Amino acid sequence: ICIFTSMTFTSAAQSFVTDTTSLQEDSVLMISEEYEKDSHHPKNFKRAILWASTLPGAGQAYNSKYWKMPIVYGGLGGITYWLVSGVKDFRCYRGAIRALNDDDPSNDLGCNGFTSSSALQLKRESSRRQVDYGVLLLSLGYALQIMDAAVDARLSHFQVDDDLLLTWNP
Repeated sequence: ICIFTSMTFTSAAQSFVTDTTSLQEDSVLMISEEYEKDSHHPKNFKRAILWASTLPGAGQAYNSKYWKMPIVYGGLGGITYWLVSGVKDFRCYRGAIRALNDDDPSNDLGCNGFTSSSALQLKRESSRRQVDYGVLLLSLGYALQIMDAAVDARLSHFQVDDDLLLTWNP
């Protein structure tokens, strides 16, 4: 039954084949020339923005600029490390100030070697400022990699040839 069915479909498919030998040779040449002109397809900048917004560095990968991905991840990773370090220090200094004001002698008062109230408050404010700057820098870095992917996709069709001409008329 399977052999009969496959032979039926094969013979039916062969009856629908058209004769392609009547095509002109010039049309084949025109198709190949047209394909050669459109061989460089510009990137869609909206898609690059979507990819870069979804995952940092994905917009650069979409634009085939793979060398930019380590820069994006290194920059955003370094800023994230600095931000997390600031949050950890802020929590440490805040807890030490609370323990100092608690008047309980069993609480650990020190945080990174600081035991005075004024030094702890200064360090807490310094780490809070570090967290604020870290959030700002992380946001700017994220936005910058999105803009880079969008501009790179927008200018992907821009080609600079050797036959550029600059004219100046006084």
